[in-house]
This record gives sequence, structure tokens and C-alpha cells, in this order.
Amino acid sequence: MDISAFRLKGYQKILKANRKENFMSTTLEKKLSDLIHEIKEIKKEMIFQEITKAHVAKNKLSRWKALRKKVSATWNKVSAVEEISEQREKKW
Repeated sequence: MDISAFRLKGYQKILKANRKENFMSTTLEKKLSDLIHEIKEIKKEMIFQEITKAHVAKNKLSRWKALRKKVSATWNKVSAVEEISEQREKKW
């Protein structure tokens, strides 16, 4: 085997090793990129769920306020504190 053939085999081994490294690094980079994408999607979903929870809570609060106004409008002229204290008093 002459020197040029020896060098050629050496270069081929180096190129093969580089290709393998490049393949592995691009595979790892792709996996990392996929993971980052998934994390971003999870964050979006979490934000969406929080917004949905906030809307539900706001709707419940507005319904309670409407009910409070309705009850207050029909309430006899006795204050709520007086009414509760009367209910708690024991009348034997």
C-alpha cells in the first residue's frame, strides 16, 4: 500500500467519523428543537386554560352579583345583619 492510498483511507475514516458526528449532532439538535416546540405548545395550552378559568370565574362572579341585586331588591326593610341576628336568637 503506497502512502497516497494510506492517506486516502485515513481521510475516508475521518470523513466517515465527521459524518457520524454531524448526523448525531443534527439528530440531537432536532430532538432539542422538537422538545422546545413541545414546551412552547404546553405553555400556550396552560395560558389558554388560565384564561378560560378566569372567564368562568368572572361569569360566576357576575351571576352572584346579579343574584345579590335581585335578593336585595326583594328584601324587607330589615338589614341583613338584623335578620341574621334574629335568626340566631333562641326564642323559647
